[in-house]
Amino acid sequence: LDPTFATAAGLEALARFTLITYLWEPDPARAAVEALRVAEIGLALDEEDPSVQTAVGFASGINGDHAREIASFERAIELNPSLTIAYEGLAGALCAERPDDAIRISEKAIRLSPRDPHMYFLVHRIAVAHLMAGRYEDAVARDEEALRLRTDQPQIYRVLAAAYGYLGRSA
Repeated sequence: LDPTFATAAGLEALARFTLITYLWEPDPARAAVEALRVAEIGLALDEEDPSVQTAVGFASGINGDHAREIASFERAIELNPSLTIAYEGLAGALCAERPDDAIRISEKAIRLSPRDPHMYFLVHRIAVAHLMAGRYEDAVARDEEALRLRTDQPQIYRVLAAAYGYLGRSA
């Protein structure tokens, strides 16, 4: 209703990202471009809005701009050091190349928001980082914890299967 409300544009971009993430979007490539376009509108309206910076981070990541993804999440955290979704995004962006930093960032988010509704995902981020670092037992332990929090998230099962596989526990 208000085309000058930057936060609304950021949240729309996050919603579009979510559609892609959960495989609800029939054309993910087109939707990724659209998520970034909407996030850019928010950024043009208010580059100091941490929700917009977070949206730019997620949208940049799904469009393959890893450097901008990280910079946007870092800027969002700088603007709002309590915004756990920005920590979640930054941890995800760092899992593959800097898993120990991803763990540290996820643990900080957990301390900031110990009753976060996305706690399962913060714990899962730690499991992914352990998997990427080759610490498969730790990955299993953290994703089993994530499963105790939410059983309906397929990404948890994928990482558990991989970690069990690396441990030779195919059953």
